[in-house]
Amino acid sequence: MIPEDVLAFFDLKQGRRPKAILNVLVGKMTVSALFWGLEYDILEYLNFWKTIDTTSFLENVDRAVEGGFLAKKDELIYLTEAGQQKQFSCTTPTPFIKKVRLDEAINLLLLANQVISEFSFKNNRYIPVSDNLRINVILKNWFKQLKSRNHHTTDIVQKYTQGLDELLSQLQQHDADILLSYLPNHVDPGWTIDQLAQAFGISKFQMELKIRLIFSKIISDAVLTKTAPFVDLLNSTIKENVMPDSTYQTWQLIQQGKTVDEVARLKHVKTNTVKEHILMAAILDSNFPFDKFVRFNFEIGKHPTEVDFRSIQSQIADITFFDFRLIQIRKIKEQQNNNGNR
Repeated sequence: MIPEDVLAFFDLKQGRRPKAILNVLVGKMTVSALFWGLEYDILEYLNFWKTIDTTSFLENVDRAVEGGFLAKKDELIYLTEAGQQKQFSCTTPTPFIKKVRLDEAINLLLLANQVISEFSFKNNRYIPVSDNLRINVILKNWFKQLKSRNHHTTDIVQKYTQGLDELLSQLQQHDADILLSYLPNHVDPGWTIDQLAQAFGISKFQMELKIRLIFSKIISDAVLTKTAPFVDLLNSTIKENVMPDSTYQTWQLIQQGKTVDEVARLKHVKTNTVKEHILMAAILDSNFPFDKFVRFNFEIGKHPTEVDFRSIQSQIADITFFDFRLIQIRKIKEQQNNNGNR
């Protein structure tokens, strides 16, 4: 990793904490991690890169500060104008991808391409690119269903190729070239990330980021447009909800009319735990009914994260931190909906 790699996650005007960025990337599902992900407007990256080298990321943030690409002020990190010139330009993940187990979906697509390619050459003596039992079982069942619907080899290959072409057509030509080079097939095992990085003149980190973004795009397209035969392959990687299971269960009970105390008793948890789940729902649910939960109405200002809870508490004695955080979340969402990235 090089200092320029980390610049994509920082902003000229908004100071950010590197560890908070990493919490989002690796999918840390706590109220604090999600709150700062919301504030930084990077929740699209939630659980996007579980295997990222966090130590190297933090070391290169420090190097970027030393190099003048980032600036540190009051423990917050800002992108500098010099850093903006070096910033790696890339898209953001599609919102839908938060509901997908991305690494599993990528591995399924890689293995599927290999299997179909080898099948087209009538070759059954090869080493699969994945040795993960779950991946292999899912792929085997999908391929079995595919063969049951298409009895001839040419039909299966044609169906797969047609679907892949549809997905590739939604990409920029540059990205389609990268994806095709990366996919394993009968002729070659696919280019490595190192090889692709060298060929396209970017760092290994930037290439892996780009590949993940490309996959997030085609996975979202395949599922949302029901592109055959990929949608059947990827359905098993989609979670019912982006919230953790326990949080989602809590939120369903609350929506059914249960009170915080009732949910706490039903689930044998503390009331504060239920409130944390509600806050997580407020962050992650785009249709969260704030009016139902917000007890106080006051102007929190243009920069809600800069307002101190104790200063508000001195004015409203019975306000709780739950109330305060809920108001902050609502304000941040309103600003982002009205103005885009702040």
